[in-house]
Amino acid sequence: MSDLHLIIHLFSEKPVFSEETLETIHLLLKEHLPTWSRELKVTPDEYDEEEGAFVGENSLFEIVQREIIQKTAPAYQGSGDATLLGNDEGIVFFLESNTSTFLPMSNTIYIEIYNVNKIEELSTFDWTRKFVKSLTSAIPIRYGNAHLSEDFERKNMVRDNGEVYAIGARIDNAIPGIYWLNYFGKPYKSFFDKKCINSVPVFEVYEDSQGLLIVLDETPLNWQNSDYKQKEEEIISSLGKDYFFLRSAPERVTIAPTFR
Repeated sequence: MSDLHLIIHLFSEKPVFSEETLETIHLLLKEHLPTWSRELKVTPDEYDEEEGAFVGENSLFEIVQREIIQKTAPAYQGSGDATLLGNDEGIVFFLESNTSTFLPMSNTIYIEIYNVNKIEELSTFDWTRKFVKSLTSAIPIRYGNAHLSEDFERKNMVRDNGEVYAIGARIDNAIPGIYWLNYFGKPYKSFFDKKCINSVPVFEVYEDSQGLLIVLDETPLNWQNSDYKQKEEEIISSLGKDYFFLRSAPERVTIAPTFR
């Protein structure tokens, strides 16, 4: 089996570097990653160990302001990129913030998990479901997903004459695809709800006032199985093909929410 590379990608409705959002992220880290976050460090670059600072007893907002905003983007208060590191190098958080929320992809929480089979006594996949559920209940998220890198490669990556790039990844055009875990926030409320997929035998469906969470299978490791692929097709058909990017027809007209 290849190395485990799980990605969680969430698009925030609010600027990620706002005090409210950063303090909520900090609380969630303490709750769901207490061991990892004991050595929480903020840095502009995960590979430069000399940069950044440990959070310690400070607030995450305070350290991001000092280490990211004031040092790297003083002219763009509230905008920039930050990396959060903990005491396990297999888990890394990448935060991207923009004071303007007009562009739906300008504020993101991107988490990479490399070769970590258990997180805080839970399987990595159980932890991911629990964490995403908590985060999307606490922070307004427009859209999000969790997938293995190989699955995203199959659906959205192009390798052509030495060039490597993603296709169909812009949520202002269409939903990029159906992955192991899928979250649809308030912008999608008028499009569909859990009743649309009642007949699809997915692993978990959770809906609250903030949005709809769909988990296809107990594990994303089954992404190559025929049953798994059948579930993907059934969900897309049940929710509506017009909302989704399809690699087989990349130029077709699709429907996306009006993000505000």
